[in-house]
Amino acid sequence: MKTILPKVSIIIPTYNCAQYIELALLSALEQTYQNKEIIIIDDGSTDDTRAVLKKYIKNKDVNYIYQENQGVSQARNTGISVAQGSYVATLDADDTWSNTRLEKMIAFLEGNDYDIAISNFYIVDEYRRRIKSTAAFPEGYTHPSVEKQYSSLLKEATAFALMVVKKDILIDVDCYDVSLKGEAEDYDLWLRLLSEKKKWGYYPEPLVEMMVRVGSLSKGYSKNRKAALKKIFNKQIPIIGHLKAYMYYRYHLGGYRLDMLIVSYREKNIAKINKHIFILMRSPIFSSTILLKKLIQFRRYV
Repeated sequence: MKTILPKVSIIIPTYNCAQYIELALLSALEQTYQNKEIIIIDDGSTDDTRAVLKKYIKNKDVNYIYQENQGVSQARNTGISVAQGSYVATLDADDTWSNTRLEKMIAFLEGNDYDIAISNFYIVDEYRRRIKSTAAFPEGYTHPSVEKQYSSLLKEATAFALMVVKKDILIDVDCYDVSLKGEAEDYDLWLRLLSEKKKWGYYPEPLVEMMVRVGSLSKGYSKNRKAALKKIFNKQIPIIGHLKAYMYYRYHLGGYRLDMLIVSYREKNIAKINKHIFILMRSPIFSSTILLKKLIQFRRYV
């Protein structure tokens, strides 16, 4: 008897990515895994996104949905709400997949009874030249204990947009929190999933090309990030307590500020460099943030 493969819903949120979206879509269409649907959520694009996608919309596997701009979290939630698959795979509009990604990831998930899986990936530039292969997880994430994975996640984030996940567990935790306004919404979702004892698996082969664009890294310090991190860790108070929640909030806020300084340095933007140095020097955990990052020895991918 022929085995019926579970259906996978590939969700691609996009906003003004006309120059990249076609390659992302083609990498989804060309998957060797056959039982799939592709849901594109156009989050109010004002460029040529609709025109680029027009010739694909008639494809029976492609569902194109346009909505007024509401942010990436709501775009993904819209996709999840109409998804018919038992699995959801998220694909950003400027990234691409190996054509065997779904085949390998679903076999991995089904064979190990995981709820979530993530693979390694390649970093590429805007010309899609591979810069390096990157591990998605630091060592602690691969521990079989959910409690150990949760503890590791409290310390460091990872490339969450690369996940393949059971749809029903996303529904169980109310999907993405749109109130975070696009700030660390992936991180918040994964913390909530692990706090609910959901099991994840790590597939070490690089199956994604993740584009790192200079423009996508140079948001600068955002007041939204500060409020978002506070809200994220407040949700974890019932598990870790008020003191640890506050400490992790301050640690991640300091780490974000440090990242923005590094990005400004790479861009050689003197004004931003001075701004972020000033912000960091006002932070009481500036020195401890650097020390903790060295102790954890987590290889950042940006």
